[in-house]
Amino acid sequence: MSLPRLQEDPFERFRVGDDIVPDVCHRIRQLVVDYPSTPGLTGKEIEQLSARAHCSPGVLESLISRSSQVSDILRIWLTRSEQAYISLARDVVAIRNFVRAEFDIFYFPEWGQYGPEIAVASHFRPIFSSFLPIFSALLIHSSGIVRNNVTALFLAPNSGGKTTIVGHAGGEPILNEDQIVLRKEGDKFIAHGTPLAFGTSGPCQARVGGLFVLDKAEHFKLMPLAPADLVQVLWTEHINYTFFLPKHLKIRAFNLLYDICHQAPCYRMSFPRDCVDWDAIDAAMK
Repeated sequence: MSLPRLQEDPFERFRVGDDIVPDVCHRIRQLVVDYPSTPGLTGKEIEQLSARAHCSPGVLESLISRSSQVSDILRIWLTRSEQAYISLARDVVAIRNFVRAEFDIFYFPEWGQYGPEIAVASHFRPIFSSFLPIFSALLIHSSGIVRNNVTALFLAPNSGGKTTIVGHAGGEPILNEDQIVLRKEGDKFIAHGTPLAFGTSGPCQARVGGLFVLDKAEHFKLMPLAPADLVQVLWTEHINYTFFLPKHLKIRAFNLLYDICHQAPCYRMSFPRDCVDWDAIDAAMK
């Protein structure tokens, strides 16, 4: 069964207007290429920054040789005590400021030859998820369906069956077919819909009732899954969303995964492509 495309532009239904004060600031700016005649940073500064930015001195030297702006931007971070993750590539300088919840992306002209919006869109998920742990939230690779006012989260790698399950939703609200925001609110975990894939019913949310790890099989079956095993799987799978976090936020992210796996029932769900036993799923959730 193929998933019906619920809307042409999933982002449009999540639009909140321009008068909302954002919790996170993202800025995207183009660098000026001026090939400065003298190095903008000393050898010691380059050594300090390459260690802090987790890149080789050669990459850093290449960047500062093309634009004096790079030196000016990075020198500021040598004097700041604020926690940040600096990512350097051939055409991009990206700085996540975890104190101010600001994400600055500086790009060279060739990086934006197809428009900076295209480049940002191709990396939108890690950009979007960068600061979620600050708000006791995570972006989870899963599909989510609301049934009886609770959410069933279906977990699997790419092509593992998440979209197939959503195709059997039968008119129930779909949070998303691939990416769900999971947030701890008080003592409850609430799953929130996102526009990060086409399959979504729009901005809706509900308490998490159960976690289901998918296995394609000939017959439908639910088997209880040890929470500790699921924590390990989820932490490993979502490392691309957490590796850049400062220690205290990395601990918070891990604790969120630990808590949800120990709070909601966890199951391994075997299912054939053309059959989902929703009665069994409803009975398994709490």
